[in-house]
Order: sequence, then C-alpha cells, then structure tokens
Amino acid sequence: MRLIGMWNNLSDVKVEEHVNDSLSAMKFCGMQLEDSVPSYSVLSRFRTELTEKKAFDSLLSEINHQLEKHRNIIHQGVKVDASITQNSFHSKKPKTFEITQDRKEDELPEEEVGKQEHLFKEVAEDGVDKEAR
Repeated sequence: MRLIGMWNNLSDVKVEEHVNDSLSAMKFCGMQLEDSVPSYSVLSRFRTELTEKKAFDSLLSEINHQLEKHRNIIHQGVKVDASITQNSFHSKKPKTFEITQDRKEDELPEEEVGKQEHLFKEVAEDGVDKEAR
C-alpha cells in the first residue's frame, strides 16, 4: 500500500480510500474483496517503524532493483477520471437566423406543401397493452 501511495502521491488517508475503492489496488496488495483494508494509522505506524529502523530506504531500493530487473519502471502514476459529464461549452460565435418577410409564420413554404406528414392519435381501449407498439 505504501508503494501505491508513493507512486500516486497520496496521503495515508487517501491510500486507504483508494484501496477500498479500487479492485486493481486490492489485487496489487494481495487482498480479497472480503478482506478489511488496513487503516491509515496502520500505514503511518508501519512507515514510521521502517524509518526508525533505517529499513525504509533499503527496502525501497530493493523494490526498485526488482522493478528494473523485470523492466517495470514506475516513476509516478496518474489517476484519470473518465466520467461523462455535462458540457457547459457555449460557442463564441453568435447564432444567426435568417428572417423571411414574404410569408406568415403559420404558412408553409411552397416546396413543403406536398410533403406534410399526417399524424394520427391512437386511442387505447381497456384491456389493451398500452406500452406495446
């Protein structure tokens, strides 16, 4: 979990949240879905103990050595949120509309006169499936 925190520049609290939310992070840490994720305080105490025993740097250098040996170099990870959201983009070009003076609003242009669609309202009777089409 410390590696996930270092690679993604996450605090201990955020590492705990990330591992709780991410199946791939759980798998990386060797955890199953039913396992409980260690709290941020456990991560902090673990890091403090490694630092006090001067084992933190040697452990990291061994991990880096193993990664280089297998050609898996990780400099820094980036999480990308690819959620679909509403776009508030508005074109800077003003909308222009052509206004015609030769007809009234309720009249159809000459080329549209024969192309009108006729719409009919269907009335459903009792006992008939109204949702079926």
